[in-house]
Amino acid sequence: MKIAILGAGISGTTIARLLAADGHSVTVLEKSDRAGGLCKSRKFGEFTFDEAGGHIMFSKNQEVLRWMKDRSGGDGALVETVRETKIRWHDRWVPYPFENGVGHLTQEAIVECMEGYIEAYVQRRLGVECPSNFRDWIDWRMGEGFAKHFMVPYNEKIWECDLSTMSSGWVAGRVPEAPIKDILSSAIGIATEGYTHQSVFWFPEHGGFEAMVRGTVHGGGFELKVETAVENVRRDGDRYFVNGDEVDLVINTVPLPLI
Repeated sequence: MKIAILGAGISGTTIARLLAADGHSVTVLEKSDRAGGLCKSRKFGEFTFDEAGGHIMFSKNQEVLRWMKDRSGGDGALVETVRETKIRWHDRWVPYPFENGVGHLTQEAIVECMEGYIEAYVQRRLGVECPSNFRDWIDWRMGEGFAKHFMVPYNEKIWECDLSTMSSGWVAGRVPEAPIKDILSSAIGIATEGYTHQSVFWFPEHGGFEAMVRGTVHGGGFELKVETAVENVRRDGDRYFVNGDEVDLVINTVPLPLI
């Protein structure tokens, strides 16, 4: 099958490599001068910075984790780090994830968070269905206290939109449900560890996170066309045309607003 992939970020180059390994003829189109997308890194003097935030490598799936490590040069090319992340909340630092650090809040905020969390927990056990939008999902899963003190302001900052306009369908697996025992323990000052699958993570020792993208491209078995903007995509029956070239399938990884 002849396949065109739009965008050479980590998603585009990864699916290209996997499809090429299955014997397909794959071409990746990228408008910039190199692959990378949101995982590009830039060097300033002797330092390397990721352009679009801090990326880290972790996975619950050991096969996926092994694949990512291999693309990044193997274990010897990676730095293993134990997570030590904190959230700035008003005048204090709260351990991440926020619900496991609830004991570090003010007493008033602790009560609000625990009251809301327990109420939400009970409502779910009584069969209240998962809301379809992300804003209501936060109340449904975390309760009004955690929503007020962290989840809503944090996600509004990240997504820069009205959270009620976002589907809740993508959240499953991204926001694990903390055991209520852990939350109660934290509230009375007993330290607990949340999101344990992220407690240890890896990062390329050299080249920033873009090193992983370069690893998916090198020896990937697909054609990468850089400085090639997607001018048009047309469907004619079972066939597709990208910039006038006929293909069997088109896979888009370009941000939807840019299409």
